[in-house]
Amino acid sequence: MGSKDKNELVVVGTRGLALRKFVKQANKRMESNNLDFKDVAYQAVIQAGFKNQKDKKRLRSLSELDTDAYRDISSITGTQNSGKGFYDWSSFKSSFLKIQGIPLSIFVFLVSFLLMFPVSAISGSSYSVGPLALGRQLISPQNSLEELDQVLKTLKKFDHSQGEGPALALERLIFSLKDDPKLRLAAEKKMLQFFAGSATRDACMAVSKPLSWIAGSESVKALSPFLLSPEKSDPVRYVLERITGDEADKALIEALDRAPAEIKPGIISSLGHRRTSTAVPQLDKLLKQNSSTVIITTALEALGNIGGSLACNVLMNYLKSSDEKTRLLAADSLLRMANREIKNRQYENASAVASSLLKATLTPSEKRAAWKVKILAAGDNGEHEIQAALKSKDELAAQASWANPAPGVAG
Repeated sequence: MGSKDKNELVVVGTRGLALRKFVKQANKRMESNNLDFKDVAYQAVIQAGFKNQKDKKRLRSLSELDTDAYRDISSITGTQNSGKGFYDWSSFKSSFLKIQGIPLSIFVFLVSFLLMFPVSAISGSSYSVGPLALGRQLISPQNSLEELDQVLKTLKKFDHSQGEGPALALERLIFSLKDDPKLRLAAEKKMLQFFAGSATRDACMAVSKPLSWIAGSESVKALSPFLLSPEKSDPVRYVLERITGDEADKALIEALDRAPAEIKPGIISSLGHRRTSTAVPQLDKLLKQNSSTVIITTALEALGNIGGSLACNVLMNYLKSSDEKTRLLAADSLLRMANREIKNRQYENASAVASSLLKATLTPSEKRAAWKVKILAAGDNGEHEIQAALKSKDELAAQASWANPAPGVAG
């Protein structure tokens, strides 16, 4: 062999030694980096709680990249199972998978599996106020009622300043069982007993909303006596307002006669909210007997909500009142009634109300509103009303016609 060939061999050998040294150092660095990566990755997984599948997939991909990196280095050197100071690749690969692959997969599986269960399923507790617990687990009737007892017990001395947690827990529970007839009746009975106890006003208010979802005739009978209670009248009215049928109307009307002055406005408001037409004579009587501004204001507003010919006639009388405030309140109620009539296509009734309003002594804004009602109540003949308004000398009529073009008329 010539000296030139020997020199080339020396160079190649030197390069080979340098490459093996580099690979050895790279292996050590990668091993160290891999351990550091695993530690960081595990901490990140624990903190994140595997919130979504993308995190788990990304973590597995990073592990696979490490494996590929080792495979690439070994293929370059061609010394997977030989060379002084080198790791045995087959044994390393086996131990690497045991250390990194299998435990990580099991860890991922266990965390994902545990996250699918509500806390109450793990702890053995039947009481949970979390939305996931109520949404995912199938609660037996007995457990539902036991849970209701616990929530009501928590609410007994409830105060809104303490937070809304217990109230929201009750709402979630009642919402989850409201479609089961037997549970519905049992829950209604328990909440009515709660009202009859020594619960605070805030506690009764918290119970009134979910109770209104399932309340029926039994609730009317049980709650009616509390309409006269200063502490419980408001939450009781909230429930009764939402119970369909004549029983609730009758209970509210009967309570109106016996209610103290501070409770009357609330009951009047509830009758208006329910649009109880049978309450109109009673409200008319109250208006004639009372000089209280609060009673007059509430009664006139309630009549506007109730609507109908009887309520309209009562309001027309107060449209002639010498007291400006009373007159304007009556006008406001009549305008609301007229707009509802237009919505229901009862144009004749709305037009009659508008004509009466235009004859009354009102503010410019209410006069303009009356003209708008007059134009809209004309229906298909709205164009004729607009032309008449534009030709009149009433500036408010012209303003109303500009704001309310009839169908087919450009605004």
